[in-house]
Amino acid sequence: MVQKGIVLFLCLVSFVWAERDISEYHLKSAFIERFTRYIIWPKMSQDSTFHIGVAGDYDVYREVYDFFSRQPRIQNKTAQVRHVTDTTEYFCGQILFVIDAKYLDTYTGCSGKEGAPLLLIGDQPSFSKKGAMISFFVEEKRLRFIINQQHMNALGFQVSSFLLSMAEIIRFSEEDK
Repeated sequence: MVQKGIVLFLCLVSFVWAERDISEYHLKSAFIERFTRYIIWPKMSQDSTFHIGVAGDYDVYREVYDFFSRQPRIQNKTAQVRHVTDTTEYFCGQILFVIDAKYLDTYTGCSGKEGAPLLLIGDQPSFSKKGAMISFFVEEKRLRFIINQQHMNALGFQVSSFLLSMAEIIRFSEEDK
C-alpha cells in the first residue's frame, strides 16, 4: 500500500510539475525527502538531526531550505539544511545535494556524521559518472533519477528494490570516470 502511494505521489508530482508552475527545485526536494524513506545508511549518526547540504547556488539552497522547513522530520530526526559555499569547506551530514560539479571532486567518497558515508545527489545526469550516487534528469517533461547502484553498494547503502524499480540504474567503475 505504501509503495502504491509513493508511485502515485511521484507520478502526480511529475505530472503537476509538467502542467503547472512548480519550481524544479521544490520538486527535487520532494524527491530527496522520499529517497530517505527507501535508503538505509550503513551507519547512521546518533545525532538527533538529519543534515542536508546544498552545494552551489544560493537560490537553490533557499528553495531546498524552504521545502525542508515544512518537512521537519526525516527518519525520526529533525531536518537541517545548510548551504555549502566553498569546495574547501567540510560538510558533515547525511546528504549533499550537488548543484555545481566542482563540489563532486571534493566530496566523492567523503564520510558524513560519525564516519557514515555521505549520500551525494547530483543536479545533472552527468554527475553520476563523476561520483554522485543519485542524479536527476528530465525526460519528456518528467523528472526522473539515475541510481549508481554499484557505487551505493560499495559504500554500504541499502536501497529498496522499490526505489530501484523507479530509477534508471547505471554501473560505472573507476575507469569509466
